[in-house]
Amino acid sequence: IKAVYIDSSAPKASIEGVADTVDGWVNSADQVINFKGTDDLSMDTLEATINGKSVFSTSAHDKVTDLSGSINLKDGSPNSDGSYNVEVKATDSSGNTSTATYSVKVDDQKPIIKNFTFVSPTYAEGKTFGGTDEYGFFFQDSVQVGVEIEDPAPSSGVVSVDYKLIAAPDSKIGSTSGKVDVTSSFANIPVPIDFKGYIEATAMDAVKNVSEPARPDGVITESKNWNVSTALIKMDVPTTEHKDNNSTPLYNKVVDVLTNILSPVAGIRQLDWGISLTDALDNSKEKLDIPLSGSYSSSYWSTVSTDKNLVTQTKATLSVKDDVNSQTLWTTATDRAGHVSKYMTKMSVDLTAPVLSVQWNQTNPTPYYNSNRVATLTVTDVNFDPSLVVIQGVSGTLGAWSNVATNTWVNTITC
Repeated sequence: IKAVYIDSSAPKASIEGVADTVDGWVNSADQVINFKGTDDLSMDTLEATINGKSVFSTSAHDKVTDLSGSINLKDGSPNSDGSYNVEVKATDSSGNTSTATYSVKVDDQKPIIKNFTFVSPTYAEGKTFGGTDEYGFFFQDSVQVGVEIEDPAPSSGVVSVDYKLIAAPDSKIGSTSGKVDVTSSFANIPVPIDFKGYIEATAMDAVKNVSEPARPDGVITESKNWNVSTALIKMDVPTTEHKDNNSTPLYNKVVDVLTNILSPVAGIRQLDWGISLTDALDNSKEKLDIPLSGSYSSSYWSTVSTDKNLVTQTKATLSVKDDVNSQTLWTTATDRAGHVSKYMTKMSVDLTAPVLSVQWNQTNPTPYYNSNRVATLTVTDVNFDPSLVVIQGVSGTLGAWSNVATNTWVNTITC
């Protein structure tokens, strides 16, 4: 007699999912999924599909109460949202069935840093992405540098940005690193005041895919104090023992002034210079704009030193040529962070010899006179000094000099 079994109970299908997921996401389709089917009496078949595609099937060859199997997610194809939907079907020998399902999403693409943004820089002329070792962004205070990130679909979401501040040798603030959160595909990197150097960043998504490193051109956050302690305008004015009537240094020839300008932190952006007859410097006589590349042409100025693309020192020989008293030779230098340095020096230049005229009170046709003669001496000169008058030969008595008009002096001598 052949045994007959009455089995109305369905078998049990179960799936062992991926151990490490983040909100149902993993970073690779190379994931092994284990599953099994069990029955109180006898199992017949065990089948599995991924997104409806059959990827596994096995049958019992003997009377067994359980069947097991495993698949790899990469044997299937994901849905457009990155999901892998696994379904396992267990069938017992009586034809009863049961199913189990499991879903996981795969994000196997790195985030992409698309750009860096700079809020309210003094000057922002550099590359915001694909930066070099040149400097391109200049501030007078600390700054938040924005990072724009894209995470290609299917995306588990970008969660953080790791950054490094790589300090230049002359930076007042040293190198540092940190991590900032990402909100709506955007993060802010804090850059402190008095930093000079470079920013490098990587973005990480929820399943720890990490972007390629990205950086903009170099950043300088130069405070006023840092500028004051390092910037310099130096004018080498020749010495003179002479002074005009206002005690201003006086020269009897064209004055050549060797001028050196140093701006070692942020480099020189603009030079203004000129000669003024007042203390106001708003009558700019000459101007030189130095581009970010540091390359320029000038008949006055030449580069002495550079730091990458920054012109950190220039020099020029500035000549004071006008025959005028109380001239102010002045120079202002604006660095790329917008700080301004000023220097001026006052001098008088007298290139004209005094004019002396003599008028006698009487003139005979012969050299014989029966009374004293009086000579009126008139000197016209901007910088006349009575103490320097020299009378040669036998003469009478020289009186006191009188300043009768602008630049005009009169005296008499009786012979």
